[in-house]
Amino acid sequence: MRESSDLISIRRRAEAAVLDMPDGALKLQAFEVILRELLADNRAGLSATEVARPTSAPTPKAPASVRDRILVLRAEGFFVSERGLGEIRDELRVRGWPYQLTSLSGPLQSLVQRRELRRAKVSNGKLKSYKYVQP
Repeated sequence: MRESSDLISIRRRAEAAVLDMPDGALKLQAFEVILRELLADNRAGLSATEVARPTSAPTPKAPASVRDRILVLRAEGFFVSERGLGEIRDELRVRGWPYQLTSLSGPLQSLVQRRELRRAKVSNGKLKSYKYVQP
């Protein structure tokens, strides 16, 4: 019975760790990684209370606005190469932040105006679009 209560405690700890994340694939993946680590620690001989002991480091707050989420991509090097609007939307979606294309153009334009990103007009035959890159 003790092993069952340890597993429940570990699962609750993993759920608490991803509680503030938006629902989506990133949250699920983070939960799986955290759960796997907690289970490995438990198998190594740590009790559930030792595993669940809070750390002194504060947890970083998840970015809430579209602009802040785009800046997270920039900080991680996503804009080292030129990226189109569709690529940006797809990367945000992978991280659990789904947006329509029309809701991204305004925040991207404001980031360009603030010189946090650069954009260039690219033509592919008759089709013209913008690509965004780090300054």
